[in-house]
Amino acid sequence: MSRLLVTGASGYLGQELCRQAAPDFAVFAAYRNNASSIAAGEALSLDVRDERAVRAAMRALRPDAVIHAAADNSQRSRAWGTNLEGSWNVARAAMECGARLLHVSSDMVHDGCAAPYADDAVARPLSLYGRSKAAAELAVRAAHPGALVVRTSLLYGLDGLDRGTASFVQRLQRGERLRLFVDSIRQPLPRAELARALLELLPRRLDGFLNLAGSEALSRADFGLAMLRWWDVPFSPEEVERVRAAQVSAETPLDLRLRLDRAQAVLGRELPGVTAVLRAGKTSR
Repeated sequence: MSRLLVTGASGYLGQELCRQAAPDFAVFAAYRNNASSIAAGEALSLDVRDERAVRAAMRALRPDAVIHAAADNSQRSRAWGTNLEGSWNVARAAMECGARLLHVSSDMVHDGCAAPYADDAVARPLSLYGRSKAAAELAVRAAHPGALVVRTSLLYGLDGLDRGTASFVQRLQRGERLRLFVDSIRQPLPRAELARALLELLPRRLDGFLNLAGSEALSRADFGLAMLRWWDVPFSPEEVERVRAAQVSAETPLDLRLRLDRAQAVLGRELPGVTAVLRAGKTSR
């Protein structure tokens, strides 16, 4: 059985990756925090920012493949430690032990001014998080030339609140008004679909860059409201303000649509959009 190391295994995507991979791989679930969230596999405490620890773990485990899903999604300077240094450490250690590497990146590496973006479009990030992820991509490709860098979009699921929707619920419960962007365009993808696609890509010797996102582009406002309605979260029109991101922050990229033709050709299918996912979910409730 092939040996798979998943970093960020206690995170939103990592949990699903380990759960789906467990039947077919010997899974090593690397985490820094929240060990109780590990869904499957052999839990392994590992701080990817610690170069010596990463190299030691990789030498001991000798994984055949690594999916690097660990990330710091904050807009704080600490993100550089995990996103850049951690990615470099993982990529170099994977290269040294001859492991296949899939690195999970983000559409936030783009500036939102030239959509739809090709798989290998040059990164021009606006935000601190986007800059840290763009720098991580370069580090990974330098340390492990055979790595596949996967750029994805917002993740969600129907088996539990995603982080974005959960934050909206918390604000409403505190009596705060939601400000939802009408001009920030993304292509949300269920985490289960992304995990499935990543695992399918492991045996395929693709390298470089690949966009993996939902087939439907919609605004953050439309997506946020759709998820609140799905979860039957009560709110009134007065509690939601539809605003333009361009008037709020110069660091918010607007149109982050991705070209998906290569992914569709490789996977042999189109990754589902939000409307189709919610419609299918209603029939199975």
